[in-house]
Order: sequence, then C-alpha cells, then structure tokens
Amino acid sequence: MIVFGMSKATRRVVVMAALSLVSWGAIPLVVQGQNSMLNEVVLPIVVNGAVAEKEYYQTIFTVLNTSPQDVAATLQIYNNAGLPTGAFCSPIAPPPSSSTFTLSSNQQYFQFTSADLPFLDGWARLTWEGPQSILVSQELTLAAAVPSPCKLVCNLPSTQKLSSAQITAVKPAREFKLPVTINQYRQTAVALINPSSTDAATVGVSILDQSGKSAQLGVPVQFTVVLHPLERISKFLWQMALEQSPLTVLVNPPDSFQGSVIFSSASPFVVSALHIMYPEGKFVPVPALSTSP
Repeated sequence: MIVFGMSKATRRVVVMAALSLVSWGAIPLVVQGQNSMLNEVVLPIVVNGAVAEKEYYQTIFTVLNTSPQDVAATLQIYNNAGLPTGAFCSPIAPPPSSSTFTLSSNQQYFQFTSADLPFLDGWARLTWEGPQSILVSQELTLAAAVPSPCKLVCNLPSTQKLSSAQITAVKPAREFKLPVTINQYRQTAVALINPSSTDAATVGVSILDQSGKSAQLGVPVQFTVVLHPLERISKFLWQMALEQSPLTVLVNPPDSFQGSVIFSSASPFVVSALHIMYPEGKFVPVPALSTSP
C-alpha cells in the first residue's frame, strides 16, 4: 500500500487503488455500452479519510449520460481486499458502500466520499446495462484541512489543496502499457485490480528501458503478481521489482531511469498509475494504454 501523505516532508500516496482503467491521463472515459449486456468500468484509485490532524483525502465521482436514452447504474466501492466499504455521507450507520441511480439524457451523477469516515484505500466499480454511452471520471484530492462530515473538497480554496488529479475510469483488459520514471524526486506508483469476484488473476510484469529492451536495474524486471478475486494491490513499481529480488542486501533505486512497463494477463484486469513527486508527495496521473481487450 502506498501512502501519499503524512507530514509535508514525507507525504506519499496511499492512492493507487487504484488508478484508472483504460486511462488516458486526465481525460474522462466515454464508454459505449453493449446491448443486453452488463457493462462495467473500474475507478481504480479511491482514497478517503484523514492521514494527519489537518490532512485528508477525498474522492469525487462524476457520471454523465451522453446518450438519448435513460441509463440505470450502480456504483460500488471496495477496499483493497475486495470487501464493500462504506464511504458515502449518510445519517445511517454504517455508511453505504454503494449507490444506485438512474440518469436521463444529459443528466449527471455527482457524488463524493465523506472525509470524516475511517481511512479507506480501495477502488470502485460502475455497472450498467444496455447500449447507452456514458462519461465516467473521478477526482482525487489531498486537502490541508480538518476532515468534516459531508463536506465537499471543491468548496475549499486552492491554498488548502495540496495535490489533486483527475483519474479516468478504466475498462478491464488483458494488457496495458505505460511510461515509467524512477529517480530521486519522482517514482511511478501502480494500482492493479482484479474485477472478477470468482477467479484469481496472474499478471505478468515486464519493465523496459527507453530502447524497448529489458531494463538493467539490478533487480528482477520480469515477474508475475497474483491478484485474488476483487483484490487491489497498489505499490511503487520499484518496490514491486525489489520484492522479487532474492538478494538480502537492499538495492537502491537508480539515480535516473526512464522507460516503460507492460502488464499482461490471460484474464481481464485493470491498471492505473500515478507519478509521486518528492519531497512534498504531490501526484499526477500517468497515461496507460490498453492494447488487448
């Protein structure tokens, strides 16, 4: 798990749960549904709650019905272990972990997590049935304020927003490619999600240098990661590689590495990523391309 924040000097991202699906940077994903089929997209990074006395995360969800027909949808939030987890503002206890809504043509669904609830690092799934096309995105913000129940972070001045990123929804696929940076001040953090509720997913990881060949980093650059049903794993890519090393001696990250990584699996899964920038722990989304649906 990656933690985006704590103090200003060590702020990190517990984020990535995510990170997005067929993500193209901060561009929202327009999804065309299929007739008589249950459609789904994954919102890969859902983080909510306090990480310090006056620092907290909040996630905002936006769904726009761009089709002329009505669309009925359900948004379900999970923690990293795949368990439904309450995150929305509600007068009832425990707080709900899902929201079901119907949107007419051009109508928008806008919902946000309540920062006063217990800390959450996880992901969300949006499902709907029919051919309707919808525009899906989420916004992740780290705020410098005391968490309050049902308070929207958008209503805070920019001086109280330490970092913020628009993260697009992602359609599960069998292969993703994305750029990688590893140096003293920037590292790529990755979220892997298995949307299946019944089957495990084995994801192959291959780290390449700028020439497209296997990177020489002193740690394994080709390995596999097993995701249990509905599980989400979020780590720095360097940490993933380091954990595969048989060496007992700690290997330092490279001074400056620029390359790419390929994630692949026989079953559909989701990848999303952020670049975490030090020393403040600010974050920006990383574009990822789905190359095998």
